Amino acid sequence: MISKASQTLACVVLGSCATTVLADAPFSVDFLAGQASHESDVSSGRELSGDDKSLGIRASYAFNQYAALEMGYEDLGDYEDSFEPNSGTIVTEQIEVAAFKVGLKATVPVTELFMLNARAGAARWALELEETVTGRAEMFSDDDHGIDLYYGVGADLNLGKNWRVSLEYSVLNFDAEIGFGKIDQTVENASLALGYRF
Repeated sequence: MISKASQTLACVVLGSCATTVLADAPFSVDFLAGQASHESDVSSGRELSGDDKSLGIRASYAFNQYAALEMGYEDLGDYEDSFEPNSGTIVTEQIEVAAFKVGLKATVPVTELFMLNARAGAARWALELEETVTGRAEMFSDDDHGIDLYYGVGADLNLGKNWRVSLEYSVLNFDAEIGFGKIDQTVENASLALGYRF
């Protein structure tokens, strides 16, 4: 039977090792690339949708092996859709979305190399709209920004002491006010991330 003194000593040693690992590499940087799927419900009743590549960069600080603070920027791409309000007239709308995110990441280690995680936080999003109409030389443009919640899930695979690769899925939903009314925007982003701890 293990004595209480031995148990205490083991806890101290393990705690010291964990602290050393975190002290050695509590910071990390991730580079993200993926595919963003956009859905726009316009107050006039129209629905727009499209896909584009997404790119991002993120920095984080790990409090321990289970929780980290994250901050990053994502270019969620742009897409365009067209409709015909009347015969001979085609309206083409292009929407671009980007977001600056700050949040928390919770990690559940499955093995030494593989981990599952969930993240949530606040995103300061920016939406830009450009609209062209056949037969008109002028182009209409407008933009809006705000702060809303985002959430996501993912999995990390450690590649040695400092490197990791991750698969992630995140969702951002917000309402934007632009020239012709309100847009209920949903962005679902699936991405691959390469991370480095230091």
